[in-house]
Amino acid sequence: MNGDENNPVIFTMDGMDRGAAGLWDGIKISGTHAKANLNFAKIEYNSDVQIQKNLFDGNEYDVTTYQNGKTKIEKNTFGGTKNPQISMAYSIVTINRNNFFNTLQDIALYLSGRASGDIDAKNNYWGVASVKAAQRRIQDKRVDSNNNTTNYKVNIEPIALQEFTDAYPY
Repeated sequence: MNGDENNPVIFTMDGMDRGAAGLWDGIKISGTHAKANLNFAKIEYNSDVQIQKNLFDGNEYDVTTYQNGKTKIEKNTFGGTKNPQISMAYSIVTINRNNFFNTLQDIALYLSGRASGDIDAKNNYWGVASVKAAQRRIQDKRVDSNNNTTNYKVNIEPIALQEFTDAYPY
């Protein structure tokens, strides 16, 4: 499915009150050889989102989430991205058992928007050998004083010291 910046493909409920998330189950792509290409897609009023076992490589952006629901990102491999690999705001996010390789900006996780709550980013392979180096791959108000993030707490410990072999494409 291909949209463009001015005319995104929209997945939503139609003919119902759109006042709350969780009115439908969203989009699920699964299977050993399942593939999907969504460009400039807007997914609205769905329930919790799960992004599992994908390879994100050579993209402008990999995953961007701006929703009020819960997002679970696990067992993916991220690499070769021009911009931050995961950008988020207003979400309750769990990010576990992923492999993060270098981006041109060397930012794996970018936090924007105004939200509160902890982000569980434990047990990821950040492509580095120390917690301090992994924390440098996360950009939020601790790193960028112009970012308007207010109450995020990112928990990354423990970090994985080697790649996960159960994360796609292994």
